[in-house]
Amino acid sequence: AAPAIDPEARARIEAMTADEQAAMIEGMVEGLAVRLEQDPNDIEGWLRLIRARVVMGDADQARLDLSSALTNFPAETDQCFMLQNLAAELLPPVSDSTEQ
Repeated sequence: AAPAIDPEARARIEAMTADEQAAMIEGMVEGLAVRLEQDPNDIEGWLRLIRARVVMGDADQARLDLSSALTNFPAETDQCFMLQNLAAELLPPVSDSTEQ
């Protein structure tokens, strides 16, 4: 669930152009990515980051983030399963463009 936004902040966000809103969101996502570099054991942060990348239309970066996340959690752990389940839900398999 998204955190509650106070009415004043909501008004400022709604007054932004679409480009300004996109830049703000991108900055927040990049901030989360930097934080995860410093604290890679934050499973909830990894799940949020991967979801955000998919929502932003950057499935390739989401896959890279997934790969990074998986290096921090041993196979067969709850965290690993959570990441794999999210990937199965949000990230379609990469197709081999050489197959016809």
